[in-house]
Amino acid sequence: MKVPHTRQPDAVRHAVQQLDKAFHDKDPEQVSEAMLAVEQLLAEGHGEDADRVLRDAHLRGQHWREQRNKRRTAAVAQLRSRHAANLPPGTSLNDALRLVSDVDAPAHEKAAVQEIQRQLTERARQDAVPHQAPHPRTSLDEAIAAARERLQEEEQRRAREQKEQTLHSRTDEFANLARPVLGALKKAAGEGETRTWADIARRTGTPQLKRLNERDKLEVLAFVERATPPDAPCWSVLLAAGGNTAARRLHRDLAHRLGRPVPDDDAGLTARLETELNELFRHNRR
Repeated sequence: MKVPHTRQPDAVRHAVQQLDKAFHDKDPEQVSEAMLAVEQLLAEGHGEDADRVLRDAHLRGQHWREQRNKRRTAAVAQLRSRHAANLPPGTSLNDALRLVSDVDAPAHEKAAVQEIQRQLTERARQDAVPHQAPHPRTSLDEAIAAARERLQEEEQRRAREQKEQTLHSRTDEFANLARPVLGALKKAAGEGETRTWADIARRTGTPQLKRLNERDKLEVLAFVERATPPDAPCWSVLLAAGGNTAARRLHRDLAHRLGRPVPDDDAGLTARLETELNELFRHNRR
């Protein structure tokens, strides 16, 4: 018979209160952190009533994000329109800069606003310099070279924008996958069990986990351990302790990534994993 976890209602109530506070403060970073806490609690499962409260809060968070995204897209579109028409930006530049500073703002929108800001700054700088007639020695070759240089700069800018967009997309993917992984590992610790990646994929209904390579798994685990105190065992111990050689190698890589000491020999690593596994079971047993 499981002993009820008296702290669960407090955790649920605190998470919902933090989300409501983030709505009131209109702070997108706080909203993201509060949403992550709500999603982790949902993944763990805290009873029908508590889960219903968490789902309602999560729906409100999704609606807030959707409205925020619409305002950001509209602000960027207005800034682009005014810039294309050679009109002063007015308040549209500050509005767009504020909204694209959100952590989940698309890279292409950030790049577009930053480029317009750069052009406006350059235009203002040129307007402040007294106009000078073209130098008579300016040749056609020099004009062509300048045009070619501008073209190369534009191509490089687009390449950077594409790279940033791709990195942002992959980072979002890893962060989203980390939520069910963390929830599943916490639940496993509470039940006194270890897990494999295949177990987590099946139990959480997240088939994408089966398609991850070792490098991607490392990125997901890095997100999983973001809130783990330095003196506490990593949740990934639950994967390494019951896993194969690849799982233990991944645990070593994660420890190096996090700057945590790890035994060099297999016997030492096995002993360390056993100790930390028992500690996780002891502190999370339900």
